[in-house]
Amino acid sequence: MINVRAHLRALILTLSVALGFTLVGVSPASAASRFADVGDDNMYATEIAWLADSGIATGWPDGTFRPYAPVARDAMAAFLYRLFDEPEFTPTGQTFSDVAPDNQFYREIEWLAASGIATGWPDGTFRPYEPVNRDAMAAFLHRAWGAPSYTASGDVFTDVASQNQYVTQIEWLADAGISTGWPDGTFRPVQPIARDAIAAFLYRAVTALGRPGPLAADPLADADVVVAADGSGDVTTVAEAIAQAPSDASAWRIGIRPGTYREVVQLRRSNVTLLGGGGSPADVVITYDNAAGTPKPDGSGTYGTTGSATMLITGNDVTVRNLTIENAFDEAAHDYASEQAVALKTQGDRLVFDTVRLLGDQDTLYADSPAAGRLARSYYVNSFIEGDVDFIFGRGTAVFDRSTLHASDRGSTSNNGYVTAASTDVSLPYGFLITDSTITSDAPAGTFHLGRPWQPSGDAQAIAQVVVRNTVLPDAIAPAPWTDMTSTFSWRNARFAEYGNTGPGAVVNADRPQLTTVEAADHTKFTYLAGPDGWNPTGEQAPADVTAPATPTGLVAEASDGSVVLTWQPVTDADLAGYTLYRVEGAGPVDLASATAVATDLTDTSFRDRGVVNQTAYTWVVTAVDAAGNASAPSAAVTATPVGAVLPAHDVLVAADGSGDYTTVQDALDATAPGTASDPVVIAIKPGVYHELVTVAQSHLTLLGTTGKAADVVLTYDNASGTPTAGGGTLGTSKSQSVKITGSDVTVRDLTIENAFDEAAHDYQAEQAVALHTTGDRLVFTGVRLLGNQDTLLANSPDADVVSRVYFYDSYIEGDVDFIFGRATAVFDASTIHALSRGSNSNNGYLTAASTSDQNPFGFLVVNSRVTSDAPAGTVSLGRPWRGWGDGYTKGGVVYNSRGQVTFRNTELSAAIRTAQPWADMTPLAWTDGRFAEFGNTGAGAAIVDPATRPQLTDAEASDATPRAYLAGSDGWDPVLG
Repeated sequence: MINVRAHLRALILTLSVALGFTLVGVSPASAASRFADVGDDNMYATEIAWLADSGIATGWPDGTFRPYAPVARDAMAAFLYRLFDEPEFTPTGQTFSDVAPDNQFYREIEWLAASGIATGWPDGTFRPYEPVNRDAMAAFLHRAWGAPSYTASGDVFTDVASQNQYVTQIEWLADAGISTGWPDGTFRPVQPIARDAIAAFLYRAVTALGRPGPLAADPLADADVVVAADGSGDVTTVAEAIAQAPSDASAWRIGIRPGTYREVVQLRRSNVTLLGGGGSPADVVITYDNAAGTPKPDGSGTYGTTGSATMLITGNDVTVRNLTIENAFDEAAHDYASEQAVALKTQGDRLVFDTVRLLGDQDTLYADSPAAGRLARSYYVNSFIEGDVDFIFGRGTAVFDRSTLHASDRGSTSNNGYVTAASTDVSLPYGFLITDSTITSDAPAGTFHLGRPWQPSGDAQAIAQVVVRNTVLPDAIAPAPWTDMTSTFSWRNARFAEYGNTGPGAVVNADRPQLTTVEAADHTKFTYLAGPDGWNPTGEQAPADVTAPATPTGLVAEASDGSVVLTWQPVTDADLAGYTLYRVEGAGPVDLASATAVATDLTDTSFRDRGVVNQTAYTWVVTAVDAAGNASAPSAAVTATPVGAVLPAHDVLVAADGSGDYTTVQDALDATAPGTASDPVVIAIKPGVYHELVTVAQSHLTLLGTTGKAADVVLTYDNASGTPTAGGGTLGTSKSQSVKITGSDVTVRDLTIENAFDEAAHDYQAEQAVALHTTGDRLVFTGVRLLGNQDTLLANSPDADVVSRVYFYDSYIEGDVDFIFGRATAVFDASTIHALSRGSNSNNGYLTAASTSDQNPFGFLVVNSRVTSDAPAGTVSLGRPWRGWGDGYTKGGVVYNSRGQVTFRNTELSAAIRTAQPWADMTPLAWTDGRFAEFGNTGAGAAIVDPATRPQLTDAEASDATPRAYLAGSDGWDPVLG
């Protein structure tokens, strides 16, 4: 509980002097000289005399004060009006149906209502002659003195629990010294207050706090729309007020007058304020009573936990102040299997809840986010949240500052629940922070837990993060306060910690991880809420950050030609801004003051340093820098010497880093004339990723990677058949390629050709995406990687009557559907063909889709190779016959029909290959329309289940199915290696 007495006294005394009010430190004359029924021996004689001397009370015409008579509500209005020095006020109408203008205290009562000190009853009455109860008196005085912010604990008086409507005002009254209650520890809130007691209350209030000055303006005066259940506002429900908000992002303030609003509220708009207009959050109550198991009215099932929320906030930049949000579901009155009942669910970012009460039982507050890993921050201050099981839960980032969390007793002697059930995504450093707060409970000692880790639907990425620090813990908190939610994930693997807690429940033991002082500096309300935009809704200046981040480790240098690649392990500090890399020449130590800062503000954990000279040694260190500019100590040093690589013989050099003749492959091709059979042009390509479309139209040309490693040189693009073109329409399969080779006598060595089209990121009807498209003759590919998914390699020819021959050796080709297709004659020798899984349990694609002309005996030959796959067993076909053109195509008097020819021989087949039926139909052709055969294959996918479905070559036929036979043609071409 916050002790505000001295603070309030100092503040209001200062204001009183400034405003010209005189505090009362009276020694009044005998009360007996004023009132016949108040003798000097009366307990409150002094206070009653002061009341009379101040002109606040005049007594009755018969000279009596009637000290033991209850104070009526109209008299209370008069007392407070006079206490404020009878301010200028003219009523503008009749507020209450039972207080007409001819009422003795009409002006005083109207002033009381206009000042916000009294609101009357929901039926529109004031009930002027009813007595004022002690709890209402506390509310009147609290509002009269400006409704100062105060956090109640619920444990000052035995008969005023935290759920009491006026607990804040009653405890404020006690803390300010205005009321002490009875010796038995009670306050007796619903007992009418007598006239002598009201004299004492007012006397102590003025003595402690100063005579109140002019009341603040109506707190709802700036509201764009006012909600009032009694019809005195613009609308009668909160939902209506939200619906009136303009469609733009302008600020929208909704004022809510005291009352109970039974409705479900969904706030999806951003930049909205909900402001309760009462003297305490208990005056405005938004309530409903759905539970997870509550049947929906339309019969479509139950609401579920999310659907049970009384209020849902998905908008950003929302403020809620001075009101109560409640889920009033009555567990005892229902027998649902699921009784979670959410009062408030949030998914928005930058939400503030100030002086708010959240009331419920299980799952009171669902602090969520729009998606796992998305930041959604909320700040609760001077607020009260109650519940029992997991009553603060979710994956949002939430701070509870100077608030009271009340853990309700469920009647158990062993386990009464859990304050938190965070499901923070592992990618986010911060989940829930409870700081400078108080946890209260009416549960038995040791029966409540601080929390347990929630992994929704078994989400292994949900690693709960909760810190409870500088908070008072009751004895209800178990000595081992963290526990498991399931048997599959231990709380010890979550991110739970405490720091600086006090109270009987704050013991320290091996089951209670504690932050170090350094760690605690990273777990404050400022660090939790800052995010990437520096959000700070606390109204306080964040303390200066003087803590340096951790020192980077694992610095490694890999030297190459003209550059060195430095890599290191990431630093995980939440406020990390980047890294600075330093270099000195030679193998000596690195003095940061004289070293060269090679790169600053690095966000990656790798950097290629090109500012080096071959055959010269250099030494590097790296430091981490946080958002405040604090730098870590330097890492361990690493030394390396770049060495110039011996480049293969070449005519033209391509280097993405500018160290060659050209920076793109296509620029080099455009500037290069064709070679000759005796002197082909050689274009060498240095390591790098070349994101470009490449067309090789020249003949007698070689493209080669300079390192001998195909992965070092990547030619890539990401078009697909369905990619739109500038002139309308789409590219189509035959124009989707990254690289196209139309020239003949072309050799490609030691590089990768890729189509990086992302199927998951697009919704095209046609997602074929060719990496390499060939139509030239006598093409050789050695040590090459072809990467893609559907239709990776289109091995084609200019027309059906033309045979184009292609030889792949020691290469790698991957894909899923028909990823080697076309009418060319192609041999795949000593290579790897990798069938990617498409995630199916029945059909993951086809290796080949040959469209070989029926006039050509040679289509595709896979020999001495390996077929690998990550697909399930029996889900990939060796191929299917593609009718690449309509039957009856005639040229030069010869008819050419498309009838694919494919042979797999002496090749190891993965278990993913279908054994019962390895060849598939492709409309309009049956697989038997193709010319498919095997010979001497091995591996789990080579088993012959039915010879009729797996045609095998005879030994004599196999002698004619060789790479040389396939490729010889009419010119005797023989590129065969190995």
